[in-house]
Amino acid sequence: MGDVLIVGRPAEEEGDTQAVPDELIDLFFHTETYRVQVTTIEDTNRWSGSLRRFNDVGEAYNHGQVLASKWALVNDVRVIPA
Repeated sequence: MGDVLIVGRPAEEEGDTQAVPDELIDLFFHTETYRVQVTTIEDTNRWSGSLRRFNDVGEAYNHGQVLASKWALVNDVRVIPA
């Protein structure tokens, strides 16, 4: 991965950029291992995942995207601390 700039969502009223959520900073900069979870179109409120661990957030997210491309029932993908 190369350099990136992380900014928070814009405020709805003025459109000013907000601070990046602490949980996102922790995920990217203070997490040593990651897991992938998905929801399915059958149950969009339930996150499921395997015990597989990744040492790199990009590798974990890519795994989730590959899984989603192969399994048509995947609705959403997220990366979480292991």
